[in-house]
Amino acid sequence: MIKALFLLVLMHTCYSMSSQSQSLAFEFTLGNQPLEIGVKTYSKSLKDSLQIDAFRFYISSVTLFNGKDSVHSLKQTHFLIDAEKKETTKLRFSTAKEFNRISFQIGVDSTTNSTGAHGGDLDPMKGMYWSWQSGYINLKLEGSSALCPTRKNEFQFHLGGYSYPNNSLTEVSLKMPKGKEKFILIPLDSFFKEIDLPFLYSVMSPGEDATQLLKIIGDSISSER
Repeated sequence: MIKALFLLVLMHTCYSMSSQSQSLAFEFTLGNQPLEIGVKTYSKSLKDSLQIDAFRFYISSVTLFNGKDSVHSLKQTHFLIDAEKKETTKLRFSTAKEFNRISFQIGVDSTTNSTGAHGGDLDPMKGMYWSWQSGYINLKLEGSSALCPTRKNEFQFHLGGYSYPNNSLTEVSLKMPKGKEKFILIPLDSFFKEIDLPFLYSVMSPGEDATQLLKIIGDSISSER
């Protein structure tokens, strides 16, 4: 018994020593520069000045791969990434295995949605839960642009939905470069290039628009700075 316990402790120590601390940092840009919440920024590619007042979203099911083989899954199932709160934009974890690809989902899965409100990053107090819809907002993007024919030129995109045919959960898979610190870049210029703000400036409930807009965000994500 003592010998078996000793071997177990030894194995755990060896694994801990071989595990390496890694980080995954989310970065956001607008006008080819780091996104500043609440600051009007001119985008040459959009020929427009935009102000982003809120940009936050859920990621879930984070899995690391080496080739086709899954080598590590993050224990926490859902993370709320908030561009205004820098402490939420970097995920830290330890793994003893090399990986060259990562997959995750933008949003909250249907099983979690159908079991009501939860705690932690999924706490409704985070402002990402529709009480009337009994479901989570997968991504929230708010701001203003002179192109929007609304009061104070505001746009609001609260994107969610987990029921067929409007399940907006979005899959992302990226090749990752070598190094202990990995980056995931979301260029908001790419998103606004794909929509017509004078006509599409508010999506506040599940539906085809929400699903398509989340796909645009997912397609724009890269692992290169």
